Amino acid sequence: MKEKLKVVIDGYIKLFEKKQDCYFEQFVDDSIIGIVLFGDHYFNMSDIIYDIDNDIEKDKIFDWYDYTLNEGLAGRPIINYKNWLKL
Repeated sequence: MKEKLKVVIDGYIKLFEKKQDCYFEQFVDDSIIGIVLFGDHYFNMSDIIYDIDNDIEKDKIFDWYDYTLNEGLAGRPIINYKNWLKL
């Protein structure tokens, strides 16, 4: 099962790289279902899957990432990607 999961996750990574014109760096803590680094951006694998499965507009996930950084620095609560897209 682990090998099948790795194939699926690798597929999502490749689709995300192509769609967002970014490059996979590594999995944090070597966990393929956790946090993924693309350049200077850290994303949960679940957000990458959501982005791909729902054909979200290019760069939206990076806009959300910037939003969460600004909100966090200002001490305000951070909204998750799925709910942020509804704003």
